[in-house]
Amino acid sequence: MRQAEHQWGAPPDRAGTILVADDDGAVRETLGEVLEMAGYEVRRAEDGNEALRVLADERARLERLVVAARPRPVATPKLRG
Repeated sequence: MRQAEHQWGAPPDRAGTILVADDDGAVRETLGEVLEMAGYEVRRAEDGNEALRVLADERARLERLVVAARPRPVATPKLRG
């Protein structure tokens, strides 16, 4: 995807890698696309277990973790605790 220049300025020189974790595919993809347009490399996970696997595999590369916040109670159907 092509980097875009937005009203807040050009993408940083070294944006880094972000893990986006959300069970809602539309939220995950939309947020991932926006971050890619801002210059970030994005890894996606559809649930807590997958996010933990990605974190374990790519810990050295990941600089940030994004979990979409919603007004409903946060539930992780496949991950408890």
